[in-house]
Amino acid sequence: MNAYIPGFNQSSPKGQSEKMTDYLVEAFKKKNMAPSRIYAMADKHQTADVKFGTILQAMQKFAPSLDDDFLESIPAAF
Repeated sequence: MNAYIPGFNQSSPKGQSEKMTDYLVEAFKKKNMAPSRIYAMADKHQTADVKFGTILQAMQKFAPSLDDDFLESIPAAF
């Protein structure tokens, strides 16, 4: 994770969560995409009940530069 977020691996769990949040917010800003749009992409059946894995799949479509290792680290950080 240090390749994406400097100092991530050395941070406390709370610090990792904050760093991950900041990184994702910046990634969304660069693409001019609101996080709610990612959720809407994942909620194909409009049930307002979406699994986290489905959100990660939508996120990968939005930002294909995020590799599988990075996406697998997101749930642990939160």
